[in-house]
Amino acid sequence: MRKILRHCESLALCFVSLSLLLLLSVSLGAQGSYRGEAQAAYSDLLLSPEPNTGIKVAQRNVLFGNPGSCKAPAEVDLEEALRHTPEGQQIEDEGIRKGTARYSLLARRGLARVRQAIRRVAVTMGKDCVVKAGSILRKPDAMDVSDITDSVIDELS
Repeated sequence: MRKILRHCESLALCFVSLSLLLLLSVSLGAQGSYRGEAQAAYSDLLLSPEPNTGIKVAQRNVLFGNPGSCKAPAEVDLEEALRHTPEGQQIEDEGIRKGTARYSLLARRGLARVRQAIRRVAVTMGKDCVVKAGSILRKPDAMDVSDITDSVIDELS
């Protein structure tokens, strides 16, 4: 019985080792274009919505809601909305350069203010997902995406 267990352990160890070697060769690009294909497949897994529902968008571009299951998506011109916050106006008025600590602090506060306004507008308008304008990679043909930038700017005023 012990010999059988040792044999099974050896087989399992070999299987794990081979799997790791295969994974390593794919990630290092040992076979040419495999690395790009593996990364593309991984990205598709992260970005793909459920079949026939939702929209496909990179997670970093989602401002409110769940794109994979949305039925009433909207988009916002984030840069334009940020310009209409007190923080964005201060950045413009004082000429604060991007990359400085002051800019980062004000931009973070402005983004938080815009996200709150987006949430309020989305709930009021019945939108279940809001993304950055122009970031939708794929959507069902019958789904309309409305631009709520003006409503968000009005909410910020």
